[in-house]
Amino acid sequence: MMQQASGPNKDDVPRKGAWRIDTASGYLSGRAAYAQVMTVPLLMVAWAFFVAVIT
Repeated sequence: MMQQASGPNKDDVPRKGAWRIDTASGYLSGRAAYAQVMTVPLLMVAWAFFVAVIT
């Protein structure tokens, strides 16, 4: 956790054509960041659908 809080490693060379996003869980690719952001809303929709079907 301390390493992530200290910022990016100065020795890391970014790959050509790849962009990454700095998140609380570290550097993520665009798809991984999107998946991380959309997990909770999709679970909320699934839970609402489940509750609607049960009642």
